[in-house]
This record gives sequence, C-alpha cells and structure tokens, in this order.
Amino acid sequence: MATKKVFRLMPVLLLYLLGLSSMAQLRNAHWITTHWVQFGSGTPTVFPLPCQGTGMSPASLSDPSGNLLLYSGADANIFCLRCADGSLMPVPGSFCNIPDEGALSFLMLPWPGDLTKVAAIRRVQTPGLPYGYQRIMVGCVDLTLNNGLGSMPLPPVFMTDSLNDKLTAVPHANGLSYWIIGQKRRSNAFHAYQLRPTGVDTVPVVSYAGAVLPDTVGGIYNPMQLGSLTASYDGTKLASQSYSGNPWLMDTSITEVFNFDAATGQVTLMVSLRSNLNYTGAAGIEFSPDGSKLYVVDMSHLNGFDQTIWQYDLTVPDPSTILGSEYLLSHALRLPSLTNPYPLMAAGPDGRIYLPHGSNGGWGPLWYGAIQEPNLPGSACDLDSNAIFLQAGQGAINVPNFCKRYHDSELSVGVREGLGANASLQAWPVPASDLLNVTLPEAGRLTVLDMLGRELLWQQVPGSGSHAVPIGELAPGTYVLRFTNERGVSLTRGFVRD
Repeated sequence: MATKKVFRLMPVLLLYLLGLSSMAQLRNAHWITTHWVQFGSGTPTVFPLPCQGTGMSPASLSDPSGNLLLYSGADANIFCLRCADGSLMPVPGSFCNIPDEGALSFLMLPWPGDLTKVAAIRRVQTPGLPYGYQRIMVGCVDLTLNNGLGSMPLPPVFMTDSLNDKLTAVPHANGLSYWIIGQKRRSNAFHAYQLRPTGVDTVPVVSYAGAVLPDTVGGIYNPMQLGSLTASYDGTKLASQSYSGNPWLMDTSITEVFNFDAATGQVTLMVSLRSNLNYTGAAGIEFSPDGSKLYVVDMSHLNGFDQTIWQYDLTVPDPSTILGSEYLLSHALRLPSLTNPYPLMAAGPDGRIYLPHGSNGGWGPLWYGAIQEPNLPGSACDLDSNAIFLQAGQGAINVPNFCKRYHDSELSVGVREGLGANASLQAWPVPASDLLNVTLPEAGRLTVLDMLGRELLWQQVPGSGSHAVPIGELAPGTYVLRFTNERGVSLTRGFVRD
C-alpha cells in the first residue's frame, strides 16, 4: 500500500458530464406506514396505500432518484416484506415468521458496492430469553430476482446479543460500508455492527457510555427497554431515549446525547438530559439537519395526551451549556390515539422534522405536524401543527425508521447551507488505473482513504473544475475519495483502482 503522499492536481478536459446536478435525499422519499406520504419536489403528497401498510415497524427504501424499491408491511398481522408494486416478496420463513419487536424495529440499507441488492434489517426476540431481549438479523434482497421486483434467496444472518427496543444506522467513514447500531439491555453498552460489501460482521464494536439501563423501575420488575435511538445527518452524534414499559410509572426516563466515531464505531457520552420526561408509548427524538439542535418529545400526563416538544442547542458541546439551552417549543400537538400513542418524530427528505398527531385525542383529523426550520433556535424553528393532512377520523399514525444519509446519494437538504444546490463529486473511469478524473464544486481539500479510513493522499484544491488524480502508486482495490470544502462540509464516493 502506498504511503501518504501529497499529489498535484492537474486540470483536464471534461469529455462528458456524469450527472452533475445532485439529487435530494430521495432514498427516503416514500413513508409507507398506516399512510403513504411521498416526498419529492414541493409539498409532500399523500397517496392511498398500495396494499396493507405497517404500523409499528415501517421502513422503506427507494433508489437515488426516488423510485420505490421495497417496504416493510403486514399480512394478517404477520411481518412481511413487500415489493414496490405491493406484492409479497419471497423471503425465507426465518426472516418473517418471528414476532415484531416494538416501534422502529426495522430498517433498510443499500448493499455496499452493489446497487442491485438491499440489506433488510430486523430487530426480533431472542429465542430462549425473556420477552424483550432482542437480536438483530440481516437479510440480503436481490433486486434482479422475482422479475426485477426482488426476493431474498438466502436465510438472514443473526447477531445474538440481548438488545433493547432501538435500532439505527450510520454511514461508515470509509465511504462504502454502514454501521448498524443497537443498545444492550440491562447495560450501558452500544453494539455497532459493520455492514461491508462481503456481508455483515457478526462480532460488534462494543462501547460503554452513559447510564446503565435498569430492569427495576418504580420498585418493581419494570425493565427500561423501550425508547428511540437516532443519529445526526453527518453521523457524528447519537441521541437515545429510554423508558420502561409500564405507562403508569411516570417521570422516569433516560435521555442522552453521544458522540459517534464513524471510522471506529465507538460511542462516547456528550451530555445527559433531564430524566423526568414522560412516555406511555414510543418516544420521539430527532436532530436538526445540520446537527446543531436536538428535539425531544415529552408525553405530558398533566394535559391528557399532549406532546410537549423541547429544543436543545448542541452548538457548544458542553453539558452545562446544552442543559441551559433547553427551550419549550409547544404543548399543542395531541397524540392520534389513546390506545396507540406514538409520540415519534422523524427528519424528512425536505429538511423538516415531522411529528404525527391528531386533534381531540385522535377522534378528529390526523396530521403530520412539521418543524419547518429545525436548524434555527427557539421559536424561529417554526412549528406548523398541521403541515400534512392525512385523514379524518380516529387512527394511529407513525413515522418510518431509516438511515439519514447514503453513500450513493450523499448530498441532501442537510448540507444545503454548506454546498451549492448543484454541488457534486464525480469521478471516472470506473475502475481507474493510473489517473482518476474528478470534478469538484469549489475550493477545499481532496483526500484518498483506504477502506479503514486511513488517509493515503491529499491536496488543497484552489477552486472548482476538473482534475486528474494520480493513483498509480495505489495497490489494486477499493478506495474512498473525499472532498471537504472550506466550511467543513464533505462529499464522498468510492472508486476502484484496477
């Protein structure tokens, strides 16, 4: 392997353009839950469900252009995968014939380095252990099978750790792999499994950070196994909520913010927030697109089933400063159903944060409320209680679980302040031998990394344009090209040296 070396970038003539305009983050364009909301340009659109939707564990994945590939569903209350046309996807029984484990128990990722495959990830009950001790399974969907609709030809791979009701994913710093992250029950351990082009590592990177989650809450066996785990768009932060399954024991919860190292998979504590927030169902927590703000939903038992929304400013990573920034945003949103309270929130592909709610305790119209400008402090974040009308009448509303950022569609609304709307990072030929041609959007730093995230080559780039990167001294293999502008916003893409 070549040692680190400064290379000189030489302008070259562009022979052709390879899609210079960037896509919005349309991998998450379809939210198929108990409703179907499609994001694209302009106002999100509500469509009739293509077939039976999914309530507690919605997830879907589209291609980088926003075309639906597959989504999770239900068939006679049994979990299933559905193709883009709504038909049942052929999968092994070991993937679907297992009870669903609570909210946000499913997500999907593009298979690293192969656009014809998708990683379908579930959090399910661990055999032989008490209810609530969970493990993760990863199945590989081949989109070339089943007449191009996809199927899962092989059984899933299981990771046999006792996790709680949390599951999220973060792109690896190498520009190709992903981290699948869970939090262990009765512990303060985080488990990060790397999904590589060759498959998923069944042995996790283990970190110990934050509070130990107890099995006894309120003086009785009442495990603190429920909650939410979410990542910031740039993958440098995690936020976790934990609470017990007994809805009558209020004022007991754990809400924490962590640092995450996307190169190593390590988790470290940033700050512990208030521990007297209330929940009677799935919890809601979300980062602003730029990662400077954190929003937390408190289930207020003082005002019926109102959702109280708090904002924290994370700009200064100092615990006392973060705690002092706590801002009460609203008491206004009501949960959609007294029997199915889901005080969740999720970042949309359009840069807003959406919260399901219904009026009159769920007996009136159902809506997605939206935090319109979540990067802004205080009331300037602009909460619109009725951003998307879903339906009239009682029902349960949910939001999907997804990874916020994908290597094959790096640009998103979350970086619009840092790079121009048409910014892109293009490289060719693929594979390359001695020279890799690159187009850059502006001045910054261009770096070549190996698959472990180690820097091999770098150079400051004076401005936008086309360049030739000499890679002849690199050994054959897969590498990562990273461009970082002068404001610290990065674009990455993989390339192959033959």
